[in-house]
Amino acid sequence: MRTWTIAEANAALDDVRALLADARAAQAAVDEAAMQLEDLCIVYGAEAQQPGHAQHAEWQLWQQRHDAARLHLAATVAAFDTAAVSLKDITLGLVDFAGRVGRRMVWLCWREGEDAVRFWHPLDAGFTGRRAIPADEAQA
Repeated sequence: MRTWTIAEANAALDDVRALLADARAAQAAVDEAAMQLEDLCIVYGAEAQQPGHAQHAEWQLWQQRHDAARLHLAATVAAFDTAAVSLKDITLGLVDFAGRVGRRMVWLCWREGEDAVRFWHPLDAGFTGRRAIPADEAQA
C-alpha cells in the first residue's frame, strides 16, 4: 500500500476531485436507470422484459444504460484504487490517503469542500475519529 505524505495528498486533490465528480455522475446514472426500470416494472410488470411487449424496447434501453453506468462506476472506483486513494463515501465526498502522523500509520482524511488535507484518523476509526493534523506536520 502506498504511503502518502501530506504534501503529496494535497497535490493529488485536483485529480481526486475529478474522479469524485466522475463517480458521482456514474452513480446518478445508475440510480436514474434503476428508477426507470423499477417504474416500468410497476406499470407493466415483468412482461416489459419480454420480447414482443410494447415497452420491451424501452426496457432494453434502460437496462443497457444501467449496465453501462454500473461499468463506468466500477471503473471509476477502480481508478481510486489504482491511485491508492480510498474512496469512503461518494455522496459525502470522503476519501482517505494512507499516511503517517509522526511515526504512526493513519488515514489522512479529506472531505469535498475542504481546501486541503487537514485531518487524520486512526486506521481502525472512521470519519468520527477525525483529528486535526498537528501544525508542525501539516507544513512538512
